[in-house]
Amino acid sequence: MNRLAIVVQRAGVDIVGGSEGYAYQMAQALSEKYKIDILTTCAKDYLTWSNSYKQGTESIGKNIDIIRFKNDIERDDYWHELNRVLEINGNCSWYSKLADKSSVRENIMQTPLGFCEEWIQKEGPFSLSLLKYIKENEYKYKKLIFMTYLYPTTYYGIQQVAQREKALLIPTFHDEIPAYLPIFQKYRNYTHLFLTKTEEKFATNYIYKERIKSHQIGFGLEDKYDTIPINDKNTNEDYIIYAGRLEENKGLVELYKYFKEFKDKHKSTLKLYTIGSGELKHANHPDIIHKGFVDEVHKLQLMKNALAFVHPSAFESLGIVLLEAFMMGAPAIVNNASEVLREHINSSKAGFCYDNSREFAKALEKIANNTDIDRVQLSENAREYYLHNYALDSFKKTLIDAIEGNIE
Repeated sequence: MNRLAIVVQRAGVDIVGGSEGYAYQMAQALSEKYKIDILTTCAKDYLTWSNSYKQGTESIGKNIDIIRFKNDIERDDYWHELNRVLEINGNCSWYSKLADKSSVRENIMQTPLGFCEEWIQKEGPFSLSLLKYIKENEYKYKKLIFMTYLYPTTYYGIQQVAQREKALLIPTFHDEIPAYLPIFQKYRNYTHLFLTKTEEKFATNYIYKERIKSHQIGFGLEDKYDTIPINDKNTNEDYIIYAGRLEENKGLVELYKYFKEFKDKHKSTLKLYTIGSGELKHANHPDIIHKGFVDEVHKLQLMKNALAFVHPSAFESLGIVLLEAFMMGAPAIVNNASEVLREHINSSKAGFCYDNSREFAKALEKIANNTDIDRVQLSENAREYYLHNYALDSFKKTLIDAIEGNIE
């Protein structure tokens, strides 16, 4: 059985969503055909990258091992100062709302290479033992798949692979300030696996400004709808739900603000549930309820019973948790600033997009009161979109074709 390596910044069965979740789902999809090693660091906390897991190998399923290496650099005040300089240089706070971003993009592309190298190394997680392992063990693997352009595990890791054709990059690009840093131009020499057509167009038009060797692989989920009970005896109230990292970059500050404004102006018993970890898990409002970390079954059950799933992020390359919600038949309310999320909604006809508090409140009213909509139809649309575009079998075939070189 051929071996594959999937390199990602952190990994664990208790880490959900994002590129980490994608890596885990991909490993499961490929494990029938390949022996999978997920190469990662001992970090669990994405804010500091502190070493939480033990070094060594953990088996998490048939043909799937996680191999963890000590992280040598934890994120500290120095990196935050470097990042502050970058954000001021790039007008990051308002970037997603700018009508014309071209001047900001060009400005970031001129960032000195020395500053870029310092920024990414201190960003973390950075593990010399991981890099050494990749360099010395490349020969064991048919392919090494690097997840996410942004972190040292990919930036330095992919440079350790002597046979360039063995390295595949899943960049998870989206329109954010760091994507335009000039050091990432090195990636143009590697085969890219894009999650969506939107991501591919973005990379072609704005990052590399030319076509590169790439394939679109999408995503796939095992359909668990029929295995998840619809009733939760502990939940007898109407709620919308968010699942993912609870941080400002994911739009949580704005989400909390908009939901509180809705509650102030409407006599509604609607609740907002949040699942995940992060600095914004406490919203200081009685109707915003943090559920903490829940297992996969409970998460999907909460999605299935929700009036809607809400995704407030302006920066997404795929939106895995949104697709999980669609699989469970939950309509969605998403931030219109994310082209990827907007495309999911427009294509599925399974929810609403918002640009401001007024539009967010209008979407909540429609969902909560069934005003001018048929929520059953929205739910059916969500399921249909998942089944036609993100079912597991087609995803497996596309991945295997890309790995085996069967895609032109």
